Amino acid sequence: MRTLILSFSGLFLISTLTLAQIAEEKQQDEHAIKKSVLNYIEGWYEGNPERMSLALDADFSKTGIRSEKNTGKTMLNHVSKSNMVLFTEAEYGKLKEGETMDNKVIVYDIYENTACAKAISRDYIDYILLGRINGEWKIIKVLWEMKKK
Repeated sequence: MRTLILSFSGLFLISTLTLAQIAEEKQQDEHAIKKSVLNYIEGWYEGNPERMSLALDADFSKTGIRSEKNTGKTMLNHVSKSNMVLFTEAEYGKLKEGETMDNKVIVYDIYENTACAKAISRDYIDYILLGRINGEWKIIKVLWEMKKK
């Protein structure tokens, strides 16, 4: 009986340690994902191409959904990593004097090497797919729309 109790105690301790380790790894992943998304958002508003490039995977693609003002017809706008870095370097999104960032990142799900997040910034709503590439969380796809003010 004593052996049985010790066996169950040992199994309970091992499972508790394993669950704690899993929770710690998930928290580390969530932090790294948020950091990558903030490099993307803050890099845009800072006009910092290094931060933007650091956040994006080489195969990154970004698609915007916009309505044409004259016709109301919906259009898709596609951007690659190289264009996104160039636009950032050209400071297309850089804040003007007195403007402030208002960024929020929500991590919806993480499964092993894939993740889904949402970024809410002063001007945009971005739905973001990320992948753990060579140990680093990189943004692979973004679907975005202008935020209503």
